[in-house]
Amino acid sequence: MTWRRYIYFWLAGVAGLCVLVALLNVVVDPYGLIGTREIRGLNVLKPAATTRTRIVKPVQGERAAPSTLILGNSRPEMGLDPESAVWSSAQKPVYNAGIPGASVYRSMRYGQSILAEDSVQLVIWGLDFADFLIRADQVRDRCSWPPPEEDWESRLRVSASMLPADGWRMQRLKDYAVSILSTGALVDSLMTIASQQDGGVGTRTALGFNPAQDYGPIIRAEGQHVLFAQKNAEMDARLMDKDWEIVDEKCQSSEDYRSVEEFLGQAKDRGIPVILFINPYHVDYLETVWRAGLWPLFEDWKRRLLRLAADGGAEAFWDFSLLNDYTTEAPPPPGDRQATLHWFWEPAHYKAELGELMLREMLGPPAEAQAPVGVLLRSGTVDGHLDAQRRLAAARFGEVSPD
Repeated sequence: MTWRRYIYFWLAGVAGLCVLVALLNVVVDPYGLIGTREIRGLNVLKPAATTRTRIVKPVQGERAAPSTLILGNSRPEMGLDPESAVWSSAQKPVYNAGIPGASVYRSMRYGQSILAEDSVQLVIWGLDFADFLIRADQVRDRCSWPPPEEDWESRLRVSASMLPADGWRMQRLKDYAVSILSTGALVDSLMTIASQQDGGVGTRTALGFNPAQDYGPIIRAEGQHVLFAQKNAEMDARLMDKDWEIVDEKCQSSEDYRSVEEFLGQAKDRGIPVILFINPYHVDYLETVWRAGLWPLFEDWKRRLLRLAADGGAEAFWDFSLLNDYTTEAPPPPGDRQATLHWFWEPAHYKAELGELMLREMLGPPAEAQAPVGVLLRSGTVDGHLDAQRRLAAARFGEVSPD
């Protein structure tokens, strides 16, 4: 064989291998980025998608062309099911754009990019107290708007002012190329195929929902108490013995409040109603807020958000962060690998069963036998509501919240 023919066959072999890799990655679509049809036993479960949500969700959300858009962090991502029977036909399709660990600003920006598709008729946005906390000893400008653009925003179709963005098409092409041609994607495709019989693997659905399947093996192996102990330790480390604020004294606002304010204004200009809600927390989480001396700040945060919601024309503002029968389930004792809570996975993440009841209240009407999960906040009744919750907290956690 001549050297020319050898090189020809070598190049042909490499090209053929690249084509096979690309075809496999397209068919399996391990991240859900391409939108290939899902086939049971091949690619329905997508464990590799759990680490690519920040890349995939802008594309996936636009592809879904949703009538209803869910925004927030990992709490609504695993708590509000886009395929719930609660949604009316007019509210479907629903896309869950919740991003684990997302800041309020990032949630807003992902929502803006999907809003640019002009299909959205309703937005439901879950907010968290901890996401609004500012370390008093962190010196930086928290009043300028919009904040400096970050690398991840290159994937979004619009700017923070809802103007057409530059460069997002090229970034999308790069992301597609990596998901089709890279050896990393090949490994993830093979892992995807191999994991299809594993009912405990983490995944994301085509509508952005996290069914929290990966909690099951942990509970069966160690018990749900382990999940509670771990999250409680994380919350203690984050909230205790630190000087927290929720607004910058100079402007009496913050990047987080401005994010909500700007999004409400943009949605209002487009005639899109927005329902804001505070995610429910288990009593263990609320006790950490109380012991950290942050309960007054917690109440102030709710009041500020209510004013912002009213001024911004939000459709409604719901508070699910309450002490009630849903949030005060006692976690199983150490070593119990059978018992599980009905409403919570751990102190910070609620189950879709609770999310179902929340949706019934927000979208109405709730089932007749359903005890209230949350409270619709209004300016005339918010003080009485907060007073009642404070008394319940004092009775449960101690007479006086620590300073």
